[in-house]
Formats: sequence, structure tokens, C-alpha cells
Amino acid sequence: MHIHEVAFEVVNREGLAVNDEDVIQPVQLDGNITAPQPWETGVKDTVVALPAQVTPGPRAFPDPGGSTCGTTTSSSWKTTR
Repeated sequence: MHIHEVAFEVVNREGLAVNDEDVIQPVQLDGNITAPQPWETGVKDTVVALPAQVTPGPRAFPDPGGSTCGTTTSSSWKTTR
């Protein structure tokens, strides 16, 4: 996912509760919280949206240069299935 004119820091990820290969409805978190990968630390302008995981609304910072490339692939941080 790439957001224009915002830089952010990935704090963690949490898995979604699944039954076989489907996410349980209504959506529930599984309590398995993981830290970002080493290459994801620091201020970034993109985040990897992994299947069956949630990346909580990361800490955002103003991007003074603005961003002119990339696309937003999800309208919600919590749409990562």
C-alpha cells in the first residue's frame, strides 16, 4: 500500500482469526502480534499488506516533499485479507 504525501512507521501486525482458509466473520483478531521486519523499521511511504493480517493505523508523519508515484490499494488500513 502506498499513501501520497504521508510518511509513516509500521508499529506491528496482528493476525486475523481463520477457520480452515477463511477469515471468521465477523472479523476477529487472533492475538498473535508480530513486530515489523527489520527492513520495515523507520519512516516509510509504503507498507506491505499481508493476507489475513492487520497492520494497525501506523504512526504518520508529514511528508515535506510530497509523493508523486504509486497507488493506494485499499481504502482502509484494516482491509488486508
